Amino acid sequence: MPSSSRVRAALCLAALALPASAAAQQAAAGFALERLTPAPPGAGWFTLDNLDMRGPLGGALAMTGSFAADPLRVGSGGERVAVVSRQAFAEIAAAATYGRWRAWLALDAPLSLTGHDGSSGGYTYTAPRVDLGNHPDTLDDPRLGLAARLAGQAGAPLRFGVAAELIAPSGDRADYLTDGTFRGIVRALAAGERGRFEYAADLGTHLRWRDQPAPGGPRGSELLFGAGLGARIDPRGAPAVRVVLGAELFGETAWRSAFSWDTTGLEAMATGRIQWTTPTRRIRAKLGAGGGIDPHFGAPAFRTALSIEVEGGG
Repeated sequence: MPSSSRVRAALCLAALALPASAAAQQAAAGFALERLTPAPPGAGWFTLDNLDMRGPLGGALAMTGSFAADPLRVGSGGERVAVVSRQAFAEIAAAATYGRWRAWLALDAPLSLTGHDGSSGGYTYTAPRVDLGNHPDTLDDPRLGLAARLAGQAGAPLRFGVAAELIAPSGDRADYLTDGTFRGIVRALAAGERGRFEYAADLGTHLRWRDQPAPGGPRGSELLFGAGLGARIDPRGAPAVRVVLGAELFGETAWRSAFSWDTTGLEAMATGRIQWTTPTRRIRAKLGAGGGIDPHFGAPAFRTALSIEVEGGG
């Protein structure tokens, strides 16, 4: 066959192969990416519950802001694409307490989500484009929760409890804000204080119906876990002020492939909180910074968060 004929044949084969290659690329659907679930107002920790509910009817209000870098990267090696490279959220939450009980409502508002389009594992990804000016999403998956202390008194060295949350779908899946389905979280809780040290832990399950075959997506229901340890500092001459410095570890893994790095997110945050108590209320500020120990499955390379709470009654 003449060389010109061989060239034409090769070009024809390449042209025929291009549509097949394009057809093999599927569009990856979005899902609820954010893995930081702030504790209810008055719970003390950033992600954990101190189970310190007490007294008559009381309440708390909180506003939390958070920022995460690279919470969703797909691919491997030098070919990794940050589909979501930056995300920022604000949350307003209210809680009511009575005796051993706490109920709360949390409303999240995405402030900014940006990233890069790309492809991996036969899927194409479209980055979110959310900002307050051009593409606002005013509400993202509101959460309604209830917790109860089952054993131990407020302030005791060892307390046990349970908590449940219902998450309603709201927002746009394409912007990685929601699964588009109702979800639920059930946790067993433990907390306590001994001397100058405070601790808390939880273990639970995230009832999640979304199964995302694309790389980096959820794989159904998850095992949730978390733990925190802090040391209390009592400033001299300021008995109404309490400072606690510590760290929190939290994460999740898909039940069907438990503790596989591809479906496990694990984060650590250094946290600090300062609390000022008056006869009628407590004002608390919390600051946290950290990131994914091995960033996978929504755990960002870096995260920071700030929360301000006002608590009264109780």
